[in-house]
Amino acid sequence: MFVVSKPFEIAQRSVRRQSLALPEEVRTGVDQAGGLAHVLEAIPPARELARDAKYHHALSDHARQKILWALSMSDLCPCLLKRITRLSDSKLSYHLRVLERAGLVRARRRANWRIYSVTSRGEEAFEIH
Repeated sequence: MFVVSKPFEIAQRSVRRQSLALPEEVRTGVDQAGGLAHVLEAIPPARELARDAKYHHALSDHARQKILWALSMSDLCPCLLKRITRLSDSKLSYHLRVLERAGLVRARRRANWRIYSVTSRGEEAFEIH
């Protein structure tokens, strides 16, 4: 059970001011953060949040982490990454695509070969040095 404090004025975009009874610690916390308007302004834009979600999704799978670790030691082609990860061609392709879209790895062409390497963002994100 929580204690309801005095009404708290909340300003929202395109919503008229509302008066809510909030728990004291919530009201105090919002006040210390600069008010709800400041909290709303501090939230990054949707595009930035989507980019961060891709990044976190890319790191959420052990196969992709294994790929990043391997690439931190050497640039590799898919045939070697397949041996390292023991994934099928289609699964390896999927995981590489997820890592590329998140900006953690990049591929370059050398004749008929694709050579993958970890990006600086991938190194920073995974703390590979």
